[in-house]
Amino acid sequence: MKSKLGVLILVAGAFCSGSALASDQQNVVTQVTDKMQLQWQDWHEYVDIRENYDETPPSFRQRVFKSLGDNIAENAEKLPQGYILQLLVVDLDLAGDASAKTQAGVLGVRVFDQGFAPAISFKFAVLDADGKVVLDGSEQLRNRNFLNGRGSMRFDHDRLAYDKELINTWFSKQVLPAVSQ
Repeated sequence: MKSKLGVLILVAGAFCSGSALASDQQNVVTQVTDKMQLQWQDWHEYVDIRENYDETPPSFRQRVFKSLGDNIAENAEKLPQGYILQLLVVDLDLAGDASAKTQAGVLGVRVFDQGFAPAISFKFAVLDADGKVVLDGSEQLRNRNFLNGRGSMRFDHDRLAYDKELINTWFSKQVLPAVSQ
């Protein structure tokens, strides 16, 4: 029996047209579109949400959540008419590592290496037009082969390409086939 994960993922306010990113509340950042409800829960406990050398922690965090959230929203647009994706992110480990010093001794530069694979943990539910759960579960995604994947082709233009590719692959291989049956 499908659990009512949708009940656990309560989003403050009604659906918005377009994408809105709520400001950092105590522990939750929310992003809502017509086809997606996304929460970044307890973000201060995530494995990796540190700032880059040229950004403050709040601006880095907001940019990362907005960019990844917009990517999830693009995937949700592929769902059948009336379907909604609810996603509750519980941990995030971005590709690369920003805590190590470079050879030049500069802190905060993100170093990409196979040892620092992108990972994301979340709970999700897909609701049909009647609000019934058609798919739900929890995922702990990680791609240790990320430097050889499709994300590497877009990396020059998007520093979150590896992380987005992890989400895109899950959505196209797990979600779309399950809801298209």
